[in-house]
Amino acid sequence: MDPQLLAIQQERMIASHCVQVVRKNPDAILPHRGSNLHVYYRIYAPKSFTIPSRGHATIDTGLMINVSGGNFLNVYADKNMADRGLLMSTHTRCCDCQHPIELMYFNMTGKTQTIPKGSCIARFNIVSCIVANVMEMECEDDFIN
Repeated sequence: MDPQLLAIQQERMIASHCVQVVRKNPDAILPHRGSNLHVYYRIYAPKSFTIPSRGHATIDTGLMINVSGGNFLNVYADKNMADRGLLMSTHTRCCDCQHPIELMYFNMTGKTQTIPKGSCIARFNIVSCIVANVMEMECEDDFIN
C-alpha cells in the first residue's frame, strides 16, 4: 500500500477516536479521565454556582465537544452531585456535530446548595451506535442465539 495513503488512513482513524474540545470560556476546565481504567471523562464547574432549594439551574461548562466517527456523546450526573440530592437531566448528543455542554440541575432538597468552582459536576463517555433492522419474531422460541 502507498505510504502516503496509509498515513492518511491512520490520521483519519486517530481523529475518529479523539474527543475534540473547544474552550468557549477561558475559565473552562478541560475534561479528563481519572485514570486509564475509567471509560468516562469528568466535567468540572468553571465557576461556583448556586441552586435554590427545590429549584433548578443551568450550568454552562464553557466547553464545546465534537464527537465524530458515528459515535454519540452521553453526558450524565456525577455521583457526588446525586449524593447531594442534585439531579441532572441526561443528555445524549448526536454524532458528527459540535455541542456546547450546558447542564440542567434540579435541587431535590429543602436547602440552597452552592457548588464550588472546580467541582466535578458531570461525566461523559463516547458510545458507538449500530443501526440495526427490526426483525419481528412469532414467539421467543424463535430467537436466534
